Amino acid sequence: MVLQKSVKNILVADDDRLVLSMLSKGLENYGYKTISAGNGAEALELLGLHEINIAILDVRMPLINGIAVARKIKDICDFPIIFLSAYDDEETVSMAREFGAYTYLVKPFDVRRIIPIIEMAVERNNEKNSLKKINSKLTDNLDKNRCINVAVGILMHRYAIDRDESYERIRSYSRKNRKTVFNVAENIINASGFIEMFS
Repeated sequence: MVLQKSVKNILVADDDRLVLSMLSKGLENYGYKTISAGNGAEALELLGLHEINIAILDVRMPLINGIAVARKIKDICDFPIIFLSAYDDEETVSMAREFGAYTYLVKPFDVRRIIPIIEMAVERNNEKNSLKKINSKLTDNLDKNRCINVAVGILMHRYAIDRDESYERIRSYSRKNRKTVFNVAENIINASGFIEMFS
């Protein structure tokens, strides 16, 4: 099976050693690299030592349960989580969803069932992160454009010039001084004495 290049390490945590071994070896047979933890505390320790792409967590583990581990992951990382449990009661499933579970699997299960879920979870997470970056860039551009428009307005009012001339003065100054138009606009807004240089 051809794996996504983005899937490097899978964190697998379960206090049942048999399940942990079966799941880890099963995933490795499909070409994945697994990082195994026998409880929640160990899972959190390993989290800081490896680059993790996805976590498969047992819900009920000693010391720190899977829900608590998921909460920590959500605070410091951004990768999908799959929960495993021998229980499928409504309360447990609801808690798993609340803390960002991509899906919830009830034991016993066939490792082959998890493979397409892993691939889809990582793919969707990558898409989500790409959209976040695009939105962040758009927001940043909008903020910069607002700043530039305010600076243009300040020069228009100060020197009784039209919008085109005002913007051209800012652009010309930015070129001569090797600054971005945005940086020049910020200076105009933040330093009243700076605008005298445009007269």
